[in-house]
Formats: sequence, structure tokens, C-alpha cells
Amino acid sequence: MQTDTVLAMVLSLARQGLTVLGAILASHGYLSDSQTSDFVGGGLVLVSIVWGVWAKHTAAKKTQVIETVAAKTGETREIPTPSVEAKADAVIAGKTLP
Repeated sequence: MQTDTVLAMVLSLARQGLTVLGAILASHGYLSDSQTSDFVGGGLVLVSIVWGVWAKHTAAKKTQVIETVAAKTGETREIPTPSVEAKADAVIAGKTLP
């Protein structure tokens, strides 16, 4: 599944969840109706920030593992071969060691 599709689904679920939570808080008097949209917007900003940090961390980790696997297999190309990428994905998943 493409990252953009997953991000869209996560943000949609987060928006719906925050909307429900905001409605519950408003019905119990913790938020006014006008504050509910601010609550949802702020929550989506936080979800987006966390997603961005996680995506950058994962990409950096994969790059590091690809470089390690490529070095051990003698791969010198700038763009790794599919076998190197597959080995790196296995390492990241915890299935094998580089």
C-alpha cells in the first residue's frame, strides 16, 4: 500500500476519532461547540507531526540498513538491487541480521 494512501486513511480515522471525542467532551461541558473544531484541528496537527517524524525515522533506518547490507554483499550501485532491498526489509522486520 502506498504511503500517501495510508496517510490519508490514518488522518481520516484520526479526524473521525477526534470529532467523536470532541462531541463527547462538548456534551459533558468540557468544550463549547466552537472549541470542538479547534480541538479536532489541533489533534490532526499532532497526528501529522507524529506521522512525519515516524516516516523520517523509518526511512533513515531503512537507508542505514540498506547501506550495511549493500556493503556486506559488495553492492556498489547508488540504487540498491531488489535483493538488497528485500534483505534490508527482512532485517528491519527482525527476521535476519545483516
